[in-house]
Amino acid sequence: MVSIMEDNDIPEDIAETTPLTVETDVPQDTDTQPKDPSWIRKGVYFLVRVFLFAFGLTSLVLSKLSFVALAKELRNSTLTAQLANSSVRQTKIAANFWRIVFVLVIPSVYSLLRCIWCGGISRTTKSYPWPVRKAVVGGIFVAFAESVGLNFFAFIVAVRMPNSALTIILMCGVFGGSILSQLLQNHCFVGRPVSRSASPQRASLSNPSGAHPSNPSSLEEPDAVSAGKLRPDAKKSSRWAKANKNVERFVKNHRYRILATCVALIFQIGGVGVLFVIEGTRESWGILVSLLVALVLLSIAWCPSIQEFLNTPEVQKDQGTRRVSHTARWKNGILTSTWRLVFIPVVAVAMSAISNLGLDIDVTYLEQGFRQAFDLSEDTIFLVNIFSTWGAFLIAWFTCTVKMDKVGFVLPLLLSTPVAVATSFGLCNTQDVSGYLACGHHYKHPAELYGIISASLVLLWISQIICCLFYAARTKLIPLVKEQDLFIQCYYNCPFTDQSLMLNRKVELDDSKVVDPVAVAGDSRVFVCTTMYRETIDEQRQLLQSIRRLDRHRPRRKFESHIFFDGGANRDSTTEFANQLFSVLEEVLEIALSDGEKWETPYGLQFRWRLPDGLEFFVHLKDPSKVKKKKRWSQVMYMSYVLDHRSSDIDDDNTFILTTDADIVFQPDSVEMILDLLCRDSLVGGVCGRVHPLGSGPLVWYQKFDYAIGHWFQKVAEDVLGSVMCCPGCFSVFRARAIREVLPIYASNVEKAKDFLTKDMGEDRWLCTLMVESGWRLEYAAGAESSTFCPDNFEEFYKQRRRWTPSTLANLMALCSNATKVIKNNDAVSIVFILYQAAMVFSTIIAPGTVILVMAAGLSYAFDTAPNNNSNSTFVAFLIIFILVSLAFGAICIYCRQDTQLMAAKVL
Repeated sequence: MVSIMEDNDIPEDIAETTPLTVETDVPQDTDTQPKDPSWIRKGVYFLVRVFLFAFGLTSLVLSKLSFVALAKELRNSTLTAQLANSSVRQTKIAANFWRIVFVLVIPSVYSLLRCIWCGGISRTTKSYPWPVRKAVVGGIFVAFAESVGLNFFAFIVAVRMPNSALTIILMCGVFGGSILSQLLQNHCFVGRPVSRSASPQRASLSNPSGAHPSNPSSLEEPDAVSAGKLRPDAKKSSRWAKANKNVERFVKNHRYRILATCVALIFQIGGVGVLFVIEGTRESWGILVSLLVALVLLSIAWCPSIQEFLNTPEVQKDQGTRRVSHTARWKNGILTSTWRLVFIPVVAVAMSAISNLGLDIDVTYLEQGFRQAFDLSEDTIFLVNIFSTWGAFLIAWFTCTVKMDKVGFVLPLLLSTPVAVATSFGLCNTQDVSGYLACGHHYKHPAELYGIISASLVLLWISQIICCLFYAARTKLIPLVKEQDLFIQCYYNCPFTDQSLMLNRKVELDDSKVVDPVAVAGDSRVFVCTTMYRETIDEQRQLLQSIRRLDRHRPRRKFESHIFFDGGANRDSTTEFANQLFSVLEEVLEIALSDGEKWETPYGLQFRWRLPDGLEFFVHLKDPSKVKKKKRWSQVMYMSYVLDHRSSDIDDDNTFILTTDADIVFQPDSVEMILDLLCRDSLVGGVCGRVHPLGSGPLVWYQKFDYAIGHWFQKVAEDVLGSVMCCPGCFSVFRARAIREVLPIYASNVEKAKDFLTKDMGEDRWLCTLMVESGWRLEYAAGAESSTFCPDNFEEFYKQRRRWTPSTLANLMALCSNATKVIKNNDAVSIVFILYQAAMVFSTIIAPGTVILVMAAGLSYAFDTAPNNNSNSTFVAFLIIFILVSLAFGAICIYCRQDTQLMAAKVL
């Protein structure tokens, strides 16, 4: 336990201060429970779902149609009679050729950039390992196979296929490799036979893996909350009965999945085989063979088991006591994306040079066509394809993250192919736009074409439906899950957008890496810790009102509120400001002072009440003759109280400390939002919300602008680039495990002048710096809002900024000086983030000089008596004056007393 006592000889038989445990039989007032959402909320929710569905489906359909339109445009450019054998014709063919190549490689460019950003070469922690050597070699072959398959399909099948609708249907034929792989392994479709939904155990941070239903001996009795969420009759059935039912249900589903998988494989073969039977003429044999090669190579390259093997990390070791997601996903994405960027254009050029692709492409014009391909003034189809494909990927990612995957992911994937086929037929019957698609055929009657298309569509589409229903639709998601936990690889594809998304989707969430924040909430405990000194009665009332709202909220987590009053006790009596706090307890918290309990403790006095709705409320009055003063030591006191004195009944991973100021105003929803972010990722050590300043006057107006800049820009930028560097103590939540790691250093004494800047002048920022250096990530929740009073007079404002500015510089310089160590320890910190912080330090240092130059230049321009004279004497004079004034003020700050400094600052 970290000592904060002045006297080190405190007797060990200290008074009992363990809070009362809230009984589980506290009556639940059903009238205070949240009701069903209003019709307005339901309507908005319905409209959002409709919009996501429409946007996802439209993006997928546009992606398919624009691709076949590009293929038709390439085909048309080879048949332009008026430009036959001319250089203009060859350049146009080459330009259309390169546009299709760009369509194939742009997804790899996005994948490469994102993998470099999220887990690139600058990420040197153990959580970002490189793949094993076999995976690297396998990635080369997979990238090559995918590149060959895409080129065969794009430049032979799509370009030479007489009908665009048939091309769209054949895109559904890439599931064969995945289906066959799962049949050979005797597993359910595209996944292991164990799914998250099959386990009756609730995942938690302390027990992330849960129990497996196939091993009844490992099952534990789930509590009422988790049992109620997973199965309605869980309370009535015994542990062994539930295990047997789950096993029987699993075996039954497993047999159905094998049967459905066999049907899907037969339909895959039949859908493509229809073309070989009917179209197997000498003229079309080359197209059919190219189609078969493309589908086989793509189905092998996109097989989920192969893609998961490519993510096998080189090193798998635990990083301390924290759970770390060891995966080579990001580094493998860098390698495979690079290989695709090399192989796709090389294979395309090689095919055009060797076989000419049947398109009369002259390779000598490829360079001219490459330059012309960037002229998009007359070709918007290319841009439509790029943005629609990317938009389809983003909407799939977003809907899965917010648990709207059935509407925004599954349904668009199921309907995209038939809708695209129907749209292509409709466009072919429209005279104005029929030229953009291939609408021809060589049959005597159109009914023959419709018969082939219908047969192939039914077989391949039903196969895709089976894959989707037994794969994406059955996957159980949790809110706010990360993208790396949703998709195997950071990659999407064109023209097989829906197929690649479906095969890339993980069939289950790995319980060892993903935690359901809703499930974990029932086991978590939150200590609301407030530091108080000499706040006014209105400020104290604001805090108590926030605590009372939290008590009425009836959160699913267990809350306790603790106020640590600096100078609140004088031996056995309470001080003036403590009495002021007690005077408003009955009014705001609706409790009687006589109902409280009082203890004498080594640090002063402790009072305890239970609020009307069950929340435990504590007031700790510090005696300055027994413990150290100032806010940092109050923070050390409540951290040590939670971690050491309450260590027997808390779990560091599920315990959080909500730090607040004594005048803070917050809502329970903001607290829940911050806690959900902490529960989502075990590597997040703290989360801060957005703070709004309260008050009136010019200084408050300025601080409102300053707070907006600090939260809207600085904290957002830090959260995106790496980690927030300061979670203010007025409204932030920290994980108990993260605090335990840094508390011994945070509680150390000041020994050097530099220590005074970091430790006592900006304790919140120093605590966050220690956490970042220890490997924890700090996040910012813009939706979690709070309000606090800010200084409304110059004296308080000056004192506050005199503490904040040197502390900020000292901590950022310490971070930059330890950049190598921090990058190795922290997953969130990269060299880009360090360069950003170094730029912030540099801009802060040169800010005074910049202001002086601007003021000197402005005054010289305004008061220059000889504007036509090229002399800079006026500017130099003003510059010298400002420099001398700045040096004089610096000397006053160093050698004079605080009152003199304030007077000089006011004059300036």
